[in-house]
Parts: sequence; structure tokens; C-alpha cells
Amino acid sequence: MATAHDVAAYILRARGPMSTMKLQKLVYYSQAWHLVWEQRPLFPQEIQAWANGPVVYELFDAHRGLYTVGPEWPRGNADALLPDERSSIDAVLDSYGDLSGRQLSHLTHAEGLRCCPFHGHAIVGLYQLYAASGIDV
Repeated sequence: MATAHDVAAYILRARGPMSTMKLQKLVYYSQAWHLVWEQRPLFPQEIQAWANGPVVYELFDAHRGLYTVGPEWPRGNADALLPDERSSIDAVLDSYGDLSGRQLSHLTHAEGLRCCPFHGHAIVGLYQLYAASGIDV
């Protein structure tokens, strides 16, 4: 199984430098879409609900204090991803890759991620949220 760092490394290699907020949201959407399409998580790390949307704390810990990050992501291995994992991420990048971190944050809130309004609480039931909500992924 991939890690959130592998997914981040893949996204940064594909799209280049971006804000940490944008990276976090693209990693989140990659997990959500992969869960719905493949019925299994893309990575095991917990996703938490924060004020500006979903955050993988392990990624946050790696980029703490930075506004932007680039393709030289120090952790993770983009080449470790399986073809179906890359396909899920590529679909997310095709759909959301041109949006800003702020736009993606607003999108996560509009889609109902108010389910966990407290900073630091785990987002659980991600598969159920997307699979049963009628949200098109």
C-alpha cells in the first residue's frame, strides 16, 4: 500500500511546486476517489478535519512552516504507486489540478465535510460520504 508521502511525491512530480494547502487537498481527493473506485484506501494515514479543510497530519508535519513545496519532496516515492493508484491520482489532477488551495478548501466544505467540524478530529466514513452522497467522482 502506498503512503500519503508517496501520493504527495507523485502529485508534486506531476504538477510541480504548489501551496501546501493545495497539496493537502489533492492528496485528500486522491484518497476519496480511490476509495470509491477501488473500494480500498490509497494510503493508511489518517485524514483530519481542520478549519481550512482536510489535512493529513503526517504531511503537515513534513511541510510545517512552509507555504509552498516542490517536486523535491523529501519523503515518499512516486514510483512506488501501482497503476490503479496512479490512475486515481491522475483523474483527481485532471479534475482539480488547476484549482488553487483556497478553491479546493471551499470545495471540500461545500461537499459536506462539515461532518467533523473540530480541528484535529479524524474524518471517518470517507467512503460512505462519497459513495452514498451522489457526489460525482
